[in-house]
Amino acid sequence: MYLYNPVESINHKISERDIYRFDYTFTSNDDFDYFMILLSDGTITYDEEPYVLRLSPTMTLNREIKANKEYSGSIFFNTTNTASSTKPLANQFELHVNSRIRGTINNQVIMTFTRFEIIKIN
Repeated sequence: MYLYNPVESINHKISERDIYRFDYTFTSNDDFDYFMILLSDGTITYDEEPYVLRLSPTMTLNREIKANKEYSGSIFFNTTNTASSTKPLANQFELHVNSRIRGTINNQVIMTFTRFEIIKIN
C-alpha cells in the first residue's frame, strides 16, 4: 500500500461530493493483476481504536499489468464522506496493488510513475 497526502496540492480538506481525477503513467518491474485507489481519513478512532474512514469508493484498474510495459490513463472518482480536518493524515490517497500473479522478480512489485497527478475537478 502506498499513501500520499494530496491536501498539500489541493490546499483544502477533502469534502463529500468532490470530484477528483487521477492521471497516471507507470511501468512495473513485475506482472500483477490490478491496482486500486481511494481517498481516506486515517485520523478517526472507533471505540478508542484507529479506524480508516473511506472518503471515496475504491476504484479499480481491472487489467493484467505486465512487467516493463508502460500504462497510462485517468480514473475519476466522487467522494462520499468529508475528511475530519485539513491534516495530511485526514486526506490520504491510497494505492493498493493486487499481485496474485507470480512474477519473476521475487513477487515484490515496484511501480515507477512518470505521471502521478491528482486533480480536483469541482
